[in-house]
Order: sequence, then structure tokens, then C-alpha cells
Amino acid sequence: MHRIGRCQPCSPSATATSAALCALALACANPTPAVTPAGDANGEAANRPVASTDAAAPSDTPATDSAAPVACSPLDQTLRFDHVQALGTHNSYHVAPAKPVVADFAYTHSPLADQFDHEGVRHVELDLHHRGAAKPIEVEHVPFLDDNTRCETLGLCLGQLKAWSDQHPCHHLIVVLLEVKDELNESKLEDHFAQLDAEVLAALPRNRLFTPDDLRGTAPDLRTAVRATGWRSLAETRGKFALVMMEGDAAVPKYKGLHPGLHGATTFVFGDPDDKDVAAVKRDDPTAKDIQALVKLGYVVRTYPNGTVAERTAALESGATLISTDFPVEKPHKPGFSIQLPGGMPSRCNPVSAPVGCAAAAVNAGVP
Repeated sequence: MHRIGRCQPCSPSATATSAALCALALACANPTPAVTPAGDANGEAANRPVASTDAAAPSDTPATDSAAPVACSPLDQTLRFDHVQALGTHNSYHVAPAKPVVADFAYTHSPLADQFDHEGVRHVELDLHHRGAAKPIEVEHVPFLDDNTRCETLGLCLGQLKAWSDQHPCHHLIVVLLEVKDELNESKLEDHFAQLDAEVLAALPRNRLFTPDDLRGTAPDLRTAVRATGWRSLAETRGKFALVMMEGDAAVPKYKGLHPGLHGATTFVFGDPDDKDVAAVKRDDPTAKDIQALVKLGYVVRTYPNGTVAERTAALESGATLISTDFPVEKPHKPGFSIQLPGGMPSRCNPVSAPVGCAAAAVNAGVP
């Protein structure tokens, strides 16, 4: 795995947990090479592949694609993406370290394609690290301590998603959550967001992206558009990807500074629903009182229930568009627990916002 060149001082505002991890990571004067685990710490199969270390340098050449929009269901013009409820994974790339220093690191997700084919996943989350303008944006959790990954660069991760998409052109909109995690990095991605846009467009052709410009249309801003028409019809978004940047430190303001009003942006941003540049809202607590109201207004809402039956139930009933979990299937370290959508194939009609006549078969039409 790639490593940071040298450690950086920990932030004085870090939480106790993050400060402890930071202190451990800073003990890196003579780091040893990353180890591909011989067996997962949570008891999963030892021979699961992890990403290659031969990552190519970032390309400035946009990807091209001649694929035409696909008509998959008679309801495609009626149903919108905000009428859907979809399951996804938190830290979707994650592979447990051989010897986790924190119990929360002891989990492994299946390869991305397997998550889509066998675990009901339709949105993912990637943690981004910047190593320098001449190097590709990397995907991992915590440098040195928890850096095993299914796809070690943003381009490789998006390439794996596109390869699956190419084989399943009828899939509804796939959301890719992007979290900037540069706390221990010398170089900060927030200072190189033009590189982020370039790497996204090098991996995903523009016609396979659903962007803020596509949602806004002729409306004056995203808030007006989403409250008027929601997240557009399934007909307009099938076979495409929407990227959403997580809130955090200076990342979102700086990205909005590069793209005022998010004009020309490759990614949406999470934020306050009263912000005119916001069409997606993060409510990690599935009991948050405003989730249903936001969904009814047309927003995409993401929630992240913990590993309890009570929060699983709350998330499913909330109507949140995106339910993120570490447990799309039962894991050895938490037997007997998983989150799946009742009646999902794998996604389902949103229990709060979907119109009468919606059917899971229509949402998932054309994808076996």
C-alpha cells in the first residue's frame, strides 16, 4: 500500500479517539511496508484479494463512452431517484489489518462488484487522501494503522464501479460518497480539487455522471430544483453515478469556492437543506426528526445506523434515501446481524416518498 512521506502534527482540536490514533500513526520514523493480511482479523477468508500496489499516475484525459440512455421499465418516466431507498456500505473499500490496533478496524468488505452482485449494495463510500499533485488520489482509512484497501486509488475504485455498471446498464443511479481524510497528510486534497475533478472525469465519462448541472437544469439553484422536481426521473439517471462530498473542515467550502453554485462541478456536497447549493443532506442518526420531511421535499438523505436492531428499524422506517452500514451481510465479528431492505431487489420503493403504484421490480428493472 502507498504510505505518506512523513507524518504531520496532530490537530489540537482532534477528538480523544482521533488524537490517540494520530499519536499511534505519528510513530512512523521507520515504517515497515504494509502487509497484506494472511487472514482477516474478523475470521473471514484469508485469500481475499486486495488492491494492487501498481497504481498508475493520474490521467488528465477524460474518459469517453458512447453508451446511450437505456429504457428499462414502463415507470421510468414516473419514478424519480428520490422515490428510491438504497443500501450501501460505509468505508466500502475496507480490508481489515492483519493486527488491528482498534477493534473498530476489524472488518472486511467484499470486493465492490461482489457487494453489488450479492449483498444488495447500491451506494459506496470512499475515503480520499492526497499525496501530491504528481500522484493519484488514494483511497484508504487511516495511514499506517488501517490502510488495506480493495482499490488503492480513486481511479481504480471508480473503474471497478464502471466495469460493473457496463455489465448492468439498467441500474438506478449509484451514489459514491467521498470523504476527504487528510488529517495526517502533508498535502491536502482541499488545495487540489481541480485534480479531483480531472481524476473523476478520467475514470467516468461525463455522460455517465449525474452532476449538479444536470439536476439544476434551468432552475436558479439546486435548492429550487430539488424542491420542484426532486432528483429527476429514473429514465434520466439509469446507468449513471452521482458523487457527493461529505462535510468536513474546509473541504466543502473550498470545493464550492472552485465551483460557485456548483456550476461545472463533478460532485454534489452534503450540507444544510437551507443552503441553495445543497440537494443532499446527511443525517447519520436515523432517529433524526426531519428525515421524513426532507425526503418529502425531494432531497437525497443519507443515514448511518449503528449495529443495533433499534437503529436498523429506525433507518428503514425513516425513508432515508441512502442507508449506509458496515453490515450488508452478517459478519463473523457480529453474528446474527445485517441490514437488508425488506422487499428490496435489492433497492426498494421509498416508504415515505414513493408514489402509489411504485414497485421494487420497476426500481430494479433490468438488473438480475
